[in-house]
Amino acid sequence: MEARTIDLGGGYRLRRFDARNWMLQQWKAPDPANGRAKTSEPRWRDTGNYFQTLGAALAFVLERRMRDEGGPDESLADAMARAQSIRDELMAVR
Repeated sequence: MEARTIDLGGGYRLRRFDARNWMLQQWKAPDPANGRAKTSEPRWRDTGNYFQTLGAALAFVLERRMRDEGGPDESLADAMARAQSIRDELMAVR
């Protein structure tokens, strides 16, 4: 049976959209400003990003996490160490 989802760790996963595309999803709570939210419980939410290759999806998630998790005065050495840590986490998820 074909895999329907791939867990990427860090609160991200890829879900099979169709025979040629993957959709990126993120585990998070709804925006509290959204009055239409039915629940405040976290769940998998579509990010609106689609990929045809796993490599492109992994590069995107690495970039997104680097942007979202970085500190305001991070040195290049710290950023490189964090990138290595995220890469290792993506590689270790089974």
